[in-house]
Amino acid sequence: MKNKTTLTSGIKKLTLFIVILFIGLNVLAQDTLHLVYHHTQIKPHDTTEVKIDNWLKKLNGKHQDVNVIAYYHKLEFKKFSQERCDELFLILNRKARAALTIESIGPKKGEDSQRTTVDIIYKPTINLAEVAAAKKAEEEKAKAEAEAEKKANAEKKEKEKAEKAEKDRIEKEKKDAEKAEKDKIEKAEKEKKDAEKAEKDKIEKAEKEKKDAEKEMTEKAEKEKKDAEKGEKEKKEDVKEKVEKEKKESKKEEEVKEEKKEKAEKVKKESKKDEEVKEEKKEKAEKEKKSKKDSDKK
Repeated sequence: MKNKTTLTSGIKKLTLFIVILFIGLNVLAQDTLHLVYHHTQIKPHDTTEVKIDNWLKKLNGKHQDVNVIAYYHKLEFKKFSQERCDELFLILNRKARAALTIESIGPKKGEDSQRTTVDIIYKPTINLAEVAAAKKAEEEKAKAEAEAEKKANAEKKEKEKAEKAEKDRIEKEKKDAEKAEKDKIEKAEKEKKDAEKAEKDKIEKAEKEKKDAEKEMTEKAEKEKKDAEKGEKEKKEDVKEKVEKEKKESKKEEEVKEEKKEKAEKVKKESKKDEEVKEEKKEKAEKEKKSKKDSDKK
């Protein structure tokens, strides 16, 4: 029902548009044939008549509504303009009575430059029967076009629906394929990352074990070096102590020897002293003996 109302409204608008278009085209189709006369000349020159004949041929039998204006610049020249109009009226009726409808003809005050000019203003005649026929044809055409458009719209909707369903199916398949590909890539990436992590952990573990072993070896070597240095030091200290001890013992022995020597010297001195005492005693005894002997001699 809504579509029918819309169609009727559309046809009415189209009809109005056609009438306006015919009138508009008629107005737009208006044109002017300019005829030039010599000063106060009444009858058109032969060249002017040729110009009129050529114009009538150009109309190609199409009926025209005509308005004829003969210009004058001063009032005293108005009668010449009127006579030109009268003469031109006879010529037009003689040459093309059936093709022309003279709506108006007469003089009109104009500019000085227009005083020798006569204008035939013409436009195609509006044929109401043709307008009605055109209107009916356009209505039928509009109705047929509306039916065709309705059918085309229905087909278009069905086509769009089918295309949308196909597009949705393709999009779904595409999304499913993309998701599957994405999942595959993500799985591959995860496996790759896990493998890389496992390899990294393995390398790090090997590096740690290597570092621990190197550290242990270094510490062991350092310990052995320190123990060796300590042993060497202790050995040196023992040797030093032994040397010092031997030195001390040697010194002590020297001291003992010195002491013994001193003691021997002392004994020797005492022995010498005893010898001296003995010598003294011997000398004294000798002396006493001699003294006694001398005494006895006396």
